[in-house]
Amino acid sequence: MDQARQGIFFALVGPGGAGKTTLLKRGLEQISELTQLATATTRQPRQGETHGVERYFLSEAEFIQSIRNNELYEYEEVHRGTYYGTPRRDIDAALHAGSDLIADIDAKGAFYLKIALPDHLFTIFIAPPDASALRERLEGRGDENTATQARMERFFWEMSFVDLCDATIINDTIEGAVASLQQIVERARSRRMAMQSIPSYVSLIPLRDGQIYLTRGDQLPLVAPLRLRELPHQAIQRMRETQLIWQGAAGCLSPGQVAAPEFIPILNVEAEANAIHFQYWLALVADAIIPSDWQAHPVERAPISPELKRAIKARAHSALVK
Repeated sequence: MDQARQGIFFALVGPGGAGKTTLLKRGLEQISELTQLATATTRQPRQGETHGVERYFLSEAEFIQSIRNNELYEYEEVHRGTYYGTPRRDIDAALHAGSDLIADIDAKGAFYLKIALPDHLFTIFIAPPDASALRERLEGRGDENTATQARMERFFWEMSFVDLCDATIINDTIEGAVASLQQIVERARSRRMAMQSIPSYVSLIPLRDGQIYLTRGDQLPLVAPLRLRELPHQAIQRMRETQLIWQGAAGCLSPGQVAAPEFIPILNVEAEANAIHFQYWLALVADAIIPSDWQAHPVERAPISPELKRAIKARAHSALVK
């Protein structure tokens, strides 16, 4: 990309219900030369959404074809048959032309893009004043209790990324949040606010018959740092080729997901000690020879984070064979 005219992609990250959508819309009205990136999804449009503006609304078949054509920087199957992804063509065209983009991006996608677009991706964490304020907002929207509870369960995982973002806005009042967003955009454009470079790691999560394998110290056994300019899924392929040399180790990466030429779907992302940890699923074959220092744990009782447990169960339940 032309570094003299590079654009900036402002990614709004944070808990569901923190007000990212409202802030984005108000920001677009008040901040000049800022364009919303339309992300892709297979869900149905909501009231007020327009195809090609907030989202590209695709059929499942269309979305899968876009994956196979390598038209997305990243994607995720959030629920069975419900996909979300970030279009490659729109980002590249805008940033190459020196245009600035803004979008509400999930933490998995945002921090993957942080590595894929290190000179362009500026993350802004949008936080509610506190957990009780978030619950009040969710209940005020009329969400079902199960939906509210699910969002609250993800709250602490989502809040763990706040210190890894380039800027933070506490969305106490929308007027104050919009003013903060405008100031952040202006400072980033003038290069008075820099984009962080974040150390990143990848790991393969060995799983078989509903059990996860950890070392005797209850650590994930297959972990490696990213090399310079290496993307997470490239590191995973490197690990697969260099570390998984024992019988049956290769297994299946990201079972149930659609094959893509340049992207392996991420199982989970965690913020750890000022670093990002990308976690991938490795389904071991039935006759795999397990290293002697590995121990099997039922996923539900394993000493792993609640978000990783949820991600494993969701992937297992939503697996599709294509």
